[in-house]
Amino acid sequence: MHKIIYLTYQTFPSDTANTLQTIDNAKHIRRKGYEVEIIFPLRSKNSTDDINILKTHYGFNEDLKFKGIDHNLPFGRIKILEKYLYLFSHIIWSRKITKKYKKTEYEKTIFFTRSDWIFYFLSNKKLNVTFECHQLTRLRKWIINYAIKKENSKIIFLNDRLKLDSGIDSKNSKKILVLQNGVDSELFHRVEQIHNDKVDIIFTGNMKRFNEDRVVKFIID
Repeated sequence: MHKIIYLTYQTFPSDTANTLQTIDNAKHIRRKGYEVEIIFPLRSKNSTDDINILKTHYGFNEDLKFKGIDHNLPFGRIKILEKYLYLFSHIIWSRKITKKYKKTEYEKTIFFTRSDWIFYFLSNKKLNVTFECHQLTRLRKWIINYAIKKENSKIIFLNDRLKLDSGIDSKNSKKILVLQNGVDSELFHRVEQIHNDKVDIIFTGNMKRFNEDRVVKFIID
C-alpha cells in the first residue's frame, strides 16, 4: 500500500474551511486505498492528535493517522504582529520538520502539502511532493517557480487563473494540474429545494485575516 504523508502547517482540531478541506481530502484519499498520515504542529492550546477527539470533531470513520509535532514558536502565543510571526514560525517549523526526511528512506513516499515552505524544503531534497495552491502572493510565486524545477515536485492549482498568474514556465506544464474545488455531499445531512426569487448568501468565516480585510463585501457585491 502506498503511503501519503500530508505534511501541513495547519493545526487540528479547527473549524476553518482549510482544515475541513484537508480532512475531506485525506478521507477520500484513504478510500482509494492509500495509507494517510497527517503531520501538523500543535500550535494552539486545543491542538491534539488524539484520534478519538478528531473523529468526533470532524465526523469521519476512516483509518487516518495523525501526528502532532511540538510548536515552540511565537505564532499563536503572541497576539501582536501576527502576520510576521506567522511567516517566521512557519519557515522555522517547516525547516525543522523536513530535516528528518531523507530521500534514501522516503523515496517511495508521496508527500502532499498546502504549505509553500514545506513544498520548498521537500523539493530541495528531491522528494515526491505535491503542493496544493489555493492563492498566490509575491513570495509564494517565487517559491513555487523555484521548487517546480525540482524533478519530483508537482503543483495542483484550483483554477486556470491561478496557474496563469503563477508565471510558471511552460516547460514544467506536465508537472501541473488544474483541479477545481469540489464539495463533499456527506457534510450535508439534508438538502432543501428553495423555490423563490430571493437570493441568500451565507458567509461562514472571519471577515479579516491578520487584521486585513478579506474583501468579502466586494465579492458579494
